[in-house]
Amino acid sequence: MWSPGVGLAGPILAGMEEQWRRFWQELACEPGDGYDDLRRRLGITGQRVWLVRTRGGAFAVCYLECVEPDTVVSRLAASTEPYDLEFKANLIYFHGCDFDRLVLGCYPELIFAVAGPMTDLPRRP
Repeated sequence: MWSPGVGLAGPILAGMEEQWRRFWQELACEPGDGYDDLRRRLGITGQRVWLVRTRGGAFAVCYLECVEPDTVVSRLAASTEPYDLEFKANLIYFHGCDFDRLVLGCYPELIFAVAGPMTDLPRRP
């Protein structure tokens, strides 16, 4: 079984991979009150972040387990809390993603989901 959530993906700007990695390592080791408060206010109960290297460059893939997956991105975009503004500035710095300028329709859209063990899927003949 899995928790409701939302997935996000985006490029890591050229030359920023190591700094990006350190940013997330610091949050993982010492999340601090600001990050914990951000997650609590947005209803984020779990988070996973992956680095994916492709021929086109490095990409970040993030999965947020959250209470309200349909609104978590828009609530982060609308937030004016000081820590949130700093966090969003880091997203611009590493990804070029400005949450304050997201265009309607650019939010994640769930296309496919399977719950339970993959062994329960029917096999093709």
